Amino acid sequence: MKKCDVNHPKLISNSFDKLHEQLSIIRAHIQKMDDPEAEELFKQMEIACLSRLRSLRLRLEIPYDGHEVNGQGGVSAWA
Repeated sequence: MKKCDVNHPKLISNSFDKLHEQLSIIRAHIQKMDDPEAEELFKQMEIACLSRLRSLRLRLEIPYDGHEVNGQGGVSAWA
């Protein structure tokens, strides 16, 4: 049986994209409910979540749509 190489950074990036998409869907539903307090709570949660996702992306050198720049001035990428 042939061993398959797993591209973990790419899989993680795909999962981050799905999380971001789901947050957008939740935001749209909350906005339709016309509940300012729920909107504010969601906004706080979304900011915290996206902030942590970005920190993890940078730590793992996973580019965000190919636009994140690493410390050496180049774009981080994976094989």
